[in-house]
Amino acid sequence: MYKFDYKNIEIKGNIPIASLSSLKVGGKALFFTEVFNLEQLKTAFSFARERALRTFFLGDGTNILFSDRFFPFFLIKNSIKGIKKLSEEKVEVFSGTSLGEFLDFLEKEELKGYEELSGIPGSVGGAVYGNAGAFGRETKDYIEKVISITKEGEIIEREKSELRFAYRWSLYKEKKEFIYKIIFKLPKGEKSEISKKRKEIIEYRKKRLPENPPKVKSAGSFFKNILLPDGKKIAVGAILEKIGAKNIRVGDAAVSQKHANFLINTGKANASDFIKLSSLLKQKVKEEGYEIEEEVIIVDNLF
Repeated sequence: MYKFDYKNIEIKGNIPIASLSSLKVGGKALFFTEVFNLEQLKTAFSFARERALRTFFLGDGTNILFSDRFFPFFLIKNSIKGIKKLSEEKVEVFSGTSLGEFLDFLEKEELKGYEELSGIPGSVGGAVYGNAGAFGRETKDYIEKVISITKEGEIIEREKSELRFAYRWSLYKEKKEFIYKIIFKLPKGEKSEISKKRKEIIEYRKKRLPENPPKVKSAGSFFKNILLPDGKKIAVGAILEKIGAKNIRVGDAAVSQKHANFLINTGKANASDFIKLSSLLKQKVKEEGYEIEEEVIIVDNLF
């Protein structure tokens, strides 16, 4: 690994990227930088354009699996953070803000609606990108608009109706734009009720799910729930439990004993271990009559 300065940002070359993901696996990237404001982001884009580099954006790295290969891309870590109240019900959030910090802010300001997301690790931008959700609530529910930035530096503002939200999906999975900030509009609520519900959700997660990174090296729910044609969902964890997934492992990549839809790194697993384990679980579920796909973003065939 080596590093150098480019205008107002530090760039690292040939950088190991395992430490940047909650699973702690992955190969190396050609270039890496971390941006803390819009000016630094624009500089990073300038660096990428000058060298015709592909860019890849990373938040907290909690829902991602980097393969063991070398990636010839420019990895940009998003640390642009901050929350501002625009009105009684509107909040502006920079995408690098942690989801937990955002929910704490909403509780303090007595704005309700996202209590079900309590305890989910990751950034607000990541939650928007994948339309993260839990207990019937999805990130899309109280979004009013999203402001993104293209590699060319164009700032694009889109209303919620333009973002094509679906189950664990948003327009940004196609557009590859940098999610910069999000405007939310939420109803007012009683702080005591918001606090109570959040505590209940967090306690439930502690009892039923593995602990969040860094205590446990996990990427969260590994597979999407099974979506039926009528819109109903089947919990993939129940199917994995049925096939005995908790007894399956490949090297140090294992299925959590607390919840069968969480794959964990029990020691020195590599990405290949997780990819093999995922394929094995998908095949066993297929034998039960269901097709499942990863919720975790596997960065391999993308480049």
